[in-house]
Amino acid sequence: MEIINKKLNQLNDMWINYIWEIEILKSIVSDKKEVWKNYFADIIIYFEDTLEIIDKKYDINKQNKETILEFIAVMQIIYVQQDLMDEILKMFKLECSKKEDKNSNRQIRNELVGHPISRDRGGKLISSSIFGYDIEQEKVCYTKYDLCSESFKYEKIYYDLENIVDTHKKYLNKYLDIIINKIEIEIRKQLKELKDKNKILVNKKYETKEEFDEFIQSVENYFPLNNLNYINKDILKQCYMKKEEHIRYKYFIEKSIQEIIDTAKEIEKNLEEELNKKIDKDDCLEINFKIYNEVISNIKLIGVKNEKKEISFKDNMIYYFEKMYEKKGELGINILKKEFIEDKKVYDELINMENNLSNDSEYYVSLEYIKKLIDYK
Repeated sequence: MEIINKKLNQLNDMWINYIWEIEILKSIVSDKKEVWKNYFADIIIYFEDTLEIIDKKYDINKQNKETILEFIAVMQIIYVQQDLMDEILKMFKLECSKKEDKNSNRQIRNELVGHPISRDRGGKLISSSIFGYDIEQEKVCYTKYDLCSESFKYEKIYYDLENIVDTHKKYLNKYLDIIINKIEIEIRKQLKELKDKNKILVNKKYETKEEFDEFIQSVENYFPLNNLNYINKDILKQCYMKKEEHIRYKYFIEKSIQEIIDTAKEIEKNLEEELNKKIDKDDCLEINFKIYNEVISNIKLIGVKNEKKEISFKDNMIYYFEKMYEKKGELGINILKKEFIEDKKVYDELINMENNLSNDSEYYVSLEYIKKLIDYK
């Protein structure tokens, strides 16, 4: 089961880090809006909660009510996991799993758990099944009665639970490979395009508005610009129109382009690392799907002395800038105004921020230019 866990973990990482974040990769999934809800997370968490249940070693020799309960649980989980695998396949625009890969286990589940009393489409009684209590070769036993025959025939059927689980493991492995392979093919395709685009990003000069607009649109195909904190296409376009009015606008454009290039290179690096991942049986990590439900608790500070220390302006600089980025920074602006009252360039930018709290373009452009003026890293 470790290999299955690893593959699910890889699929989960691909979803969160690439498909969710990189615009051009979103074409690999269904265009239904429901795909972008918490739907995928729910499926992954269900697998996490149930995989170890079906992988547990059960004592079939007991052949009592507890064994029946355990068998019902395993068969129902297998049935639901097959349905959920089909949901994932549909999400990635793939055909549902083949009947020959899943029907053997579904038939057992249907006869004993889903429909122990079986009827045809017309409502005619066909068969009935009940659990048996025979212990033979450590297999689950049930008796199936053929109610269509006049002689009321029955047969005893035995199934090895370990074989049932092994069949299901092969099923999960096969279709996880199909899904991951499709994603990797798309990543390879987009990685090639991204490498070509990165070369252009590094070397090209955006001398006209048309070239600059084309650059922004090209970048947004790979990641939303608003993922880069303060950068978005509206601010960039406004800065481009004003780049000759004040150096702050030109600086913001240059800094943003460099950050976009760095981000594009990081995406390229991450995609290459993803393609180089190997599912190694001897190197399986325990799956961790709790990324959806991270809880930070029981944090303890050890060895911190309760000493009074004078806090300088520089010590608080990070705090001031954090608050100003959140636009909760009137206090930070006022303190910086006092600190830099003799520095006309910095002071003018602080005034511009103060006058444009509702104008993201002016506010964040000045904030970034202040960082350059005071050499704030």
